[in-house]
Amino acid sequence: MGTPPRLLLLALPLAAACGEKDAADDSGSSGDGGHGGYVNSCPPYHVSGPVGTTWQFLVWNGAIATWEVTASNESEPLDFEITETAPGESVIVRQLRCDADGVWLLGWQAVYDAGFDSSFELDAPALVLPAGIAVGTTWTTEAVGAYESSLFGSEQIEEISIWEVVGEAEREVDAGVFTALEVHGYYTSLPDQQYIQWLAEDGLVDDGTKERMGEP
Repeated sequence: MGTPPRLLLLALPLAAACGEKDAADDSGSSGDGGHGGYVNSCPPYHVSGPVGTTWQFLVWNGAIATWEVTASNESEPLDFEITETAPGESVIVRQLRCDADGVWLLGWQAVYDAGFDSSFELDAPALVLPAGIAVGTTWTTEAVGAYESSLFGSEQIEEISIWEVVGEAEREVDAGVFTALEVHGYYTSLPDQQYIQWLAEDGLVDDGTKERMGEP
């Protein structure tokens, strides 16, 4: 199934759309985005949108996953919910918050094709993408809370991941060619497993891939 279920959701909030986005989305902007009462306080390099906004992106195994905004308070700070479906993988619902400091993870719930489910309710929001990232930016995501799984049981856990914007490059995806930041990250509990993502300022991204440290 790939990534262990505890770790699955902390990397992916960085990812955005690599294919066609719904025309209602106005990512990377502030104010109502031209959608009545909708407020988008998410910083550049992350997308959100009114309820019903959908987009697609590549996941680590090359499959196309779909995200949909399924709930939003449409105010500031912006609290919203994204439901992700990935063929042969899972259905994941994550709760996020955007404010002047960046994008925060509040919790997630997942149902896996392998036949079990899990959830992670954080004791406090965890910063997954700071505002104002650029080449050289580094940050740490510290997620502490109650983890529950129909397979592994319940426990209080702490997941720490380290992230760095290592460069900028042109990335070609289905929606076109974009100048994107290359972000590398790893979990302290799995230090030899690296995540790589490419984020464009307008919210588009290449696939999030993972590879062993030191290997091509």
